[in-house]
Amino acid sequence: MKPTAKFMIAILSLLFVAFADTAYGCSCKDLSLCEAYGRAKTVFVGRMIGGTEKSTTQYPSGKIVHYEAGKSRFEVEEAFKGVSGREVIVFINTMKNSSCEWEGFLPGERYLIFASDYNGELIIGPCTPSRLIVPQQPDQNESNKFSGKHFYWDTETALTFLRSIPVSGIGGRLVVSAVRKKEDLPAKGVAFVITGAGNSQYEVVTNNDGDAVIDNLPPGKYSVKAIWPKGYAGTHQAEIEIKERSCNDVLAQVYFSGVINGQVLDGQGQPAQSISLQVESVSAEKTFTDTVTSDKNGKFEFTWLSAGKYRVYLRPDEDAQPNLFYPGVSDETKAEVITVATDKKSDEVKFKLPTIFKTQTITGKVVWPDGKPVADAYISFDCPIELEPNEFKFKAPGLSTRTDSQGNFKLIGFRGFSYSLKADAFVREPNTQNYQGSVHAPLVKLIVADEPIEVRLVLTETGDGPNCDDDKRQRGQN
Repeated sequence: MKPTAKFMIAILSLLFVAFADTAYGCSCKDLSLCEAYGRAKTVFVGRMIGGTEKSTTQYPSGKIVHYEAGKSRFEVEEAFKGVSGREVIVFINTMKNSSCEWEGFLPGERYLIFASDYNGELIIGPCTPSRLIVPQQPDQNESNKFSGKHFYWDTETALTFLRSIPVSGIGGRLVVSAVRKKEDLPAKGVAFVITGAGNSQYEVVTNNDGDAVIDNLPPGKYSVKAIWPKGYAGTHQAEIEIKERSCNDVLAQVYFSGVINGQVLDGQGQPAQSISLQVESVSAEKTFTDTVTSDKNGKFEFTWLSAGKYRVYLRPDEDAQPNLFYPGVSDETKAEVITVATDKKSDEVKFKLPTIFKTQTITGKVVWPDGKPVADAYISFDCPIELEPNEFKFKAPGLSTRTDSQGNFKLIGFRGFSYSLKADAFVREPNTQNYQGSVHAPLVKLIVADEPIEVRLVLTETGDGPNCDDDKRQRGQN
C-alpha cells in the first residue's frame, strides 16, 4: 500500500521524536545505546535485499553509488527486539525535497536496524540510529572514551551491548552511568539506590567503566538516589519509568565537592566587580587551574575542587610582571595558601587589590530627545585605559548594565582610568512589539577620578553607532 500524505507527515514527526541521531541537514540529538534500544519497536542485524525507491548519487570523486529506500526488505541475521521471522519489511523515508533528505541504504549490505512503529508498520528515517556494519575502527583516545561509549558509538560497541541484554524475562534494563564532569571520564565506585513500588530496593555500584546495570527490572516508576563517595557531589535524574522490554539511562555528572569562595576588594576595601581571578593547586605539577570572575558585589566562587591546598591570584596585564597573589601580594613566597576540605566551603577569603586601585561610582540617566526616560537601554562602559603607569599593570574590566524603568543606571569604574560610555536601545512601533531599528547616544569619553560622576545620555542617532574600538581605529590608535 502506498503511504498517504497524512502517513508521511506522521512519519516525519515520529522520526524526530522517536529517534535522534546525526542527519544530513537536520538537527538531531545523539542517543545513547540504551535510549536507542528503549525507543525502538524492532532492533536487528539484517542484510538489505532491496527497496521500492531507487536513486543514484555521483560523488565529486566520480564514484557512482546506487541507493534504495521506500518499502524495503531485510533478511534478518540476528534479532534483538520485536522480530519473529527471517524477513522484515521496513519503510525507509528519505524525506525527499526537504532539508532532511538522505539517500537511503545500499542493497546487499549488512545493517544494524533500529525501527519505530506507526500503525503497525516499521519505519526509519534521517534521525534513526540505524547504521551500516563496517569493520571495527581503532579505539578512541582515553579522554573521549566515556562519550564514545555512550553517545558516539560504533556498530561493534552496539552489538556487544545488545548481545548482553537478556532475551527473556520481564521488565526492562536500567543502565546507571557516572562521569567525572571536568574530565569526561568514567567515575568508579558511585553507589545508587533504586526504589520502586512497595519500597522495593535495588543497589548497584559503578564499575571501572563508570557503569552499573540492572536487568529484568519490573515495569513501574522508580526513584534514583546516588550515594556520593567522600569528597564528591553531583547531579542526576531523580525518577525513571521502566516499561516492558525497555532500556533506560540515568547519567550522573560527578564532580569534586570542595569550594573556595570570597570577595574582591579595591584599595579602599570596597567590592570590585568583574575581576578575573585564577586558582592553581599547590604542587610541583600545578595540576589544576581554573578562572572565575567576581560579580557585582565582588563575590567569587571556585567549585569542583578536590581536597588539597591552592593559591588564588590575579594575572597582570603584562606577562613579564609577577602575579598578584591572595591576600594581595606580588611575592609568591608571601602568598597565603588556602586549604580545601572535602564536602565544605572554605572560609570566605578577601582578595585585596593594591591601594592605588580605587573604585568610583558613575550614575546616569538615558532619555529620548523629548526628555522621556528610556527603560531597558543597554549601557556599555568599555575600553578602559590607564592614564598614568603604576607598578602593577592592572587590566581594568569593561562593564555593562541596563537602565531601570526610569532610565537610570549605575556603574563602578576604577580611578585613574578613562572609559568609553555608550547607550543604545531598540525602537518599536507604537502599541506593538514590532522592531523598527535601533538608536544610540554619541560615544562619551569619561575619566574616572576622585569625585562621583553623573551623566545624561540622549538617544539622538540612528543605528548601533561606533564602539570604542571603532573610535580607536578612526584615530589611528592601536
